[in-house]
Amino acid sequence: MKTHEIKTDVCVIGGGSGGLSYAAGAVQMGADVVLIEGGKMGGDCLNYGCVPSKALLAAAKAAVAGRDTEKFGISHGAAKVDYAKVMDHVHDVIAQIAPHDSVERFQGLGCTVIEESARFVDHNTVQAGDARVQAKRFIIATGSSPFVPPIPGLDSVPYLTNESLWDQRDLPQELLVIGGGAIGLEMAMAHQRLGSKVTLLELSTILPKDDPDLVAVAREALLAEGLTLLEGAQVKSVGGKAGAIEVRYEKDGKDQAVTGTALLVAVGRKANVEGLALDAAGIEYSPRGIAVNAQQRTTNKRVLAIGDVAAAFQFTHYAAHQASIAIQNTILPAIPFRKVISRADAVPWVTFLDPEVAQVGLNEATAKAKGIAYRVERVDFDAADRLIADRKTKGFIKVLLDQKDRVIGAGIVGPSAGELIHHWALAVYNRSKITAIASFIAPYPTAGEINKKVTSKFIGPKIFNPLVRRIVRFWLRFL
Repeated sequence: MKTHEIKTDVCVIGGGSGGLSYAAGAVQMGADVVLIEGGKMGGDCLNYGCVPSKALLAAAKAAVAGRDTEKFGISHGAAKVDYAKVMDHVHDVIAQIAPHDSVERFQGLGCTVIEESARFVDHNTVQAGDARVQAKRFIIATGSSPFVPPIPGLDSVPYLTNESLWDQRDLPQELLVIGGGAIGLEMAMAHQRLGSKVTLLELSTILPKDDPDLVAVAREALLAEGLTLLEGAQVKSVGGKAGAIEVRYEKDGKDQAVTGTALLVAVGRKANVEGLALDAAGIEYSPRGIAVNAQQRTTNKRVLAIGDVAAAFQFTHYAAHQASIAIQNTILPAIPFRKVISRADAVPWVTFLDPEVAQVGLNEATAKAKGIAYRVERVDFDAADRLIADRKTKGFIKVLLDQKDRVIGAGIVGPSAGELIHHWALAVYNRSKITAIASFIAPYPTAGEINKKVTSKFIGPKIFNPLVRRIVRFWLRFL
């Protein structure tokens, strides 16, 4: 095989969210870009993560849409679920979005796309198939993959991950899920609604990074769906065969077991660093990922890393944020010696259960751990007329303020929490005071009014009090 040499401004390794965001921005700004992807364009988000999971959740929501309509005076029959057609729907959604992430689109933008795996040869050279690429800057955006824990017996039974799940055509009758994070919980709720009997095992508590008050509402909803939640359950071993899988676990000091027809492992993710030959490029890394500074730079000054392979938060939107940071710190040094840093403190996230759970910035536990003084403003969803009309009053919003009344965090549990968190993500990012949020006009009647209600609750005591009443009464004497 004859090697051909390519010299370019930037070489992007990885065609997932972070890599594609960087490549699209850089090439449209005038940089010569080589994009290398050894797997599927679009990465985990398009093919195995965000897109298919939300498509499955939409189908699951449709399956139970008529379940609670009697409160509106309407009755429906039970839904009939064709799991194979549900998966057809999922793959159709992927297919509709895929052109935006395709090789053809990025070639059309002006990128040179190489569909091979990449490995470093030295500090400024990468080999990909028969191409040897030298670049002024490299962007590593290889993402992450499902982490499979070393559970005794797991390698002897068939199990699913978020990658292999989408190839299934038959609904699991009894689904066992190991892992109570976002992926495990979303897939557990979806399958329960589609007709599976789901048992979920979690070593600690579900959604451990979220505010416990928010999680309590989500837990209640999951139990109401009929899921069996085994929190504080340490999995000891797995056994059985296809269609008859047993998970043995310890809970409350007792050895117990649960059986099911299928097993989904969703205990976390691992950074994709294997095969990159990072040592050859002088890039420091560990099983947790590539070491970067606040500018996303690695220990090789030519190389930056973004997205799951180098992030504390493994979210598509955070990868895109890091891509913009990387562009500003490489091809767009608008102000000499000015370094733009990524803002891990302002990353919002959403777990798309019903009700949704959304978080940004600090919660009470993290604020206490950091020794930050705070106050809380909380408003329940029954304060918004639209939510009362929709019979969706189960939930609340909680906002944390520092001593200067700046928004340092917010959490929401309830319908459309992922949409409602936007205001607070902007406030945390800009370090805004809560009074800045108070100035917006919320259209009536909308769920978004709940954000306005929080600001009103904060401002109310400042203007509706005895001192203000005395001042107003005095002033009115002269009118």
